Amino acid sequence: MCATNDNHSTTYYVAASQTLFNVLDFLNSWLTSATSNTGSFRGIRSSEKSTKILRVKEFLENIPKHLLARSALICKSYTRALLNFEQYLSTKSIENSNEILDTIQQVYVHLREPDGVDGIAEIRVGSSSLQEQILLHQSSNRMTEAAACYEKSMLKTGANLTVELPGFLRCLFAQQQVRIGLELANGTLSHRPDLYSSLNEYRVEAAWKLGMLAPLIFI
Repeated sequence: MCATNDNHSTTYYVAASQTLFNVLDFLNSWLTSATSNTGSFRGIRSSEKSTKILRVKEFLENIPKHLLARSALICKSYTRALLNFEQYLSTKSIENSNEILDTIQQVYVHLREPDGVDGIAEIRVGSSSLQEQILLHQSSNRMTEAAACYEKSMLKTGANLTVELPGFLRCLFAQQQVRIGLELANGTLSHRPDLYSSLNEYRVEAAWKLGMLAPLIFI
């Protein structure tokens, strides 16, 4: 039941975010047209036109770009996420921005842009983390090395299995170790049922590839 509620919440969030993005796209399109085409303002005084344009521009500029970027990331709208992250960073110092840079690297991985991943690594402040190494390996399709980094990360105290275990499963699948991945997912759920919503899509994918339906029954 909990997994179902989580899925409903995520679906609602994505739908609401997409509606917001559509409104923002319309306003940006309107603003572009308004600043270049006076025909849209026939019968309106120049001062009134300027006021309308200024209000819309200020409204758009005051929306936190990092929040838009994270919402776009959840919606898997990676190009939009990257655009908003770049706009956010253009107004901030790179120092103390490693968390944002981590996320941008993930976006570049989804966009299959290894040059972008490498570029972020070069400007990062501090030493290379396991997560950064994972992204670098994934962007270069070095899944064996990425899987090894995931294993090290999962052994750490306080490891976030909702993120790292799915990533490890993706590496196994990329190496054609689908059966091992399925057994790992089922074994994990036998003592960590709270990870169901994070792992079930990989169980479905593995069972479909292997032609097996029985493993899909939730333990």
